[in-house]
Amino acid sequence: MTATPVPRPLAITGATVIDGTGAPPLAEATVVIEEGRLSRVGPAATTPLPDGAEVLDARGKFLIPGLVDMHVHIGPPQDEHLPLFLAAGVTTVMDLGGQVADLHRYRAAIASGTRLGPRLYFTGPLLEEGEPYPGFAHMSRRFDPARVEEEIDRLADAGVDGIKLYVSVRPETARRAAARAHARGLPVFMHQQATWGAQAAEAGV
Repeated sequence: MTATPVPRPLAITGATVIDGTGAPPLAEATVVIEEGRLSRVGPAATTPLPDGAEVLDARGKFLIPGLVDMHVHIGPPQDEHLPLFLAAGVTTVMDLGGQVADLHRYRAAIASGTRLGPRLYFTGPLLEEGEPYPGFAHMSRRFDPARVEEEIDRLADAGVDGIKLYVSVRPETARRAAARAHARGLPVFMHQQATWGAQAAEAGV
């Protein structure tokens, strides 16, 4: 079996680092990445570069932590645009409406390195107890409100990271869905219409 080659360290020098902690910006910084992880960050004068590092001159530029977008729709395979998130500095996303099989494929491709894209969390389809809106039918699923617990279990077993209830879900259905989702360790998101904001909060969304 051939060993996977270890990538060269990367040193980004001269940038102003804003680390997101509230600390003042660090000017003329050096940031070192080794084996895919940040290994050191500090003033250029006191932060050594690893042997053989690739050096990227970032003078006049800024470095920030990766951005997180908690409401995206990556879309079906013919429309997905995963690399554009990285181009915009977004390194983690939460897809709040898509088909589980597609989203699992995207996640696996990103994890294996065959596709560039952000760290991916997802809810699976928009859940509707009424007829899905035609324009969103490709990322929706209609369910029987009498069997909402089974629907939540099905998604939980499929490996989703949360549940997304959509516009036709009524307050009592939302309450039951949230109770089951929370029992499975999943947060619940909702686009309110048949259930209003206060009702959704009372239901556990």
